[in-house]
Order: sequence, then C-alpha cells, then structure tokens
Amino acid sequence: MELSKKEFDKIKEIELDILYEIDRICKEHNISYSLAAGTLLGAVRHQGFIPWDDDIDIMMVREQYEKFISVARDHMCEKFFVVDYRYDDYYAFPFAKVMARNTVFKEKTNLNCKAPCGVFVDIFPLDPTSKILKERVKQYKKAQTIKSRLLCQSNYNFEQKKIKNMVWNIRKICYSLFSHDLFVKQFEKCKDIYKSSGSDYYISLCGTIGAEKASIPKEWLENYTEIQFENNLYPVISHYKELLNKYYGNYMLLPPKGQQIAHHFICELDLSSYDSKGGSL
Repeated sequence: MELSKKEFDKIKEIELDILYEIDRICKEHNISYSLAAGTLLGAVRHQGFIPWDDDIDIMMVREQYEKFISVARDHMCEKFFVVDYRYDDYYAFPFAKVMARNTVFKEKTNLNCKAPCGVFVDIFPLDPTSKILKERVKQYKKAQTIKSRLLCQSNYNFEQKKIKNMVWNIRKICYSLFSHDLFVKQFEKCKDIYKSSGSDYYISLCGTIGAEKASIPKEWLENYTEIQFENNLYPVISHYKELLNKYYGNYMLLPPKGQQIAHHFICELDLSSYDSKGGSL
C-alpha cells in the first residue's frame, strides 16, 4: 500500500515514542546502547530519519541486551511491549522488537504469520566472536541457516521466485514437525560459541550484511557519546564514523534517486487506536 504523508509521519512519531521509552529505561537502569544501521546514518547525515525511510534500529552488546529484555518486560510503559523469539512461538527473528500496542503494521514478509505486528523499533544484540575472520564467517553462516529455519517454520515469506518458493514451502512442512524451541536453542548455542573466549570482536548474527561488515572491534563498543536524532539526543558509539564508513563507504553521499525507497513494504496499517499522549513529540 502507498502511504500518505500523514500515515508516514504518524509511523515515525510512534517509533520516536518507542525510542524515547527505550532510552528512559536504559538511563534509569544504566544500560548502554547505540543507534545503529540506517538510524545511525540518518542521525549523522540528516540529524533524524533518512527522509525516505521509516525505520529505527539500535544495538546493544549481549550483556546489556539481556539486561534490557529482563528490565523492560517488567518496567516498560503499558503502551509498549517487548517481542522476543524466546517467549513468542510465532515470532522468528533472533533479535527483539519493542512494539506499540493498539497498532497494526503488517509487511509483505509477515502478512501470513501469527507473530505480533505493531509499529516497532528493532534491537540488535552483538555477540562475542572470533578474532579470525574465517571463524566469524563460519559462525555467521550457521546463524543465518538457523534463522532461515525459524522464519520458514513461522510462515514468513520473502517473495521467492517459483522454484525457490516451492523449496521454501517444502521446508516449511518439514520444519513444522519440530518445535520452535528447538531452533531457538540451536541459535542460542550458535551465538554463545565464543561467549567465554575474551574475544576482541563482536558480531551481529541477525542481519544480512555478511560476517565481515557485521563484525565490530570490541574497542569500538567501549565508549559512547550522544548525537541528535529528530527531537532528542541519543547515544552512539564513539567510533560511529568508523562504523558508518565500514557499512556505507562515503556515507555522507546521498544514493541515487532510484535507491531512495522505504525499507518496509507495508500491506496492512492501522494506527487509529494508538494514543500518542505522553509521547516524545
């Protein structure tokens, strides 16, 4: 569906409300996090959202991530809730989302699955990994395989072409014979491989950018500063310029017009029941 400017702005307003609440919890409980991915790029290049995007991502090292999940489940404002694949059998991504209650935000990917589907902010955990790139690639590929099983089992759809879609459907039937918890345990085991190694690197095992780009030196994650994103200051890692250069190269250069498209492809949207009172705007 093509969004009106009013709908587009409302989505961003709700996401800012969520981010404001995440920030409140993190400050109150001494939890470190950083804006991430396109949100970090937007903060640096536009001091807010990338104009054509509708997306907020943050990242936390695993220890801080687990602390946040534990605290947020008990202390988050009732307008929002945490979605985690360990507690919801229909949600398949191995990273958490904080969602707004009383909203519907369904994309092509999750149109036919039973996972919660409100407006959200993504929270990506960063896990210890090997200092050897070859080992990081091995861990990353294994994590991607398990993530694919979870998504397939839960009926997410990525518009594969005919043959791939047939294989996807066959896999879905096969995976339905196993429990969601089995694949969760497989992923948890994969992300813990280097938990006690004292590694100098962390990795995001949840995305699709490849092991090399997904790897971050530990020293980059040890200090934080603040940067403006829309109406507030939010934390970012002190080495944010190095991270953006790793992801995007010349990150201050705008992409061609044809590539200036929204990240989400929305099929169903209902924001009419969301109460914005007390939000961040």
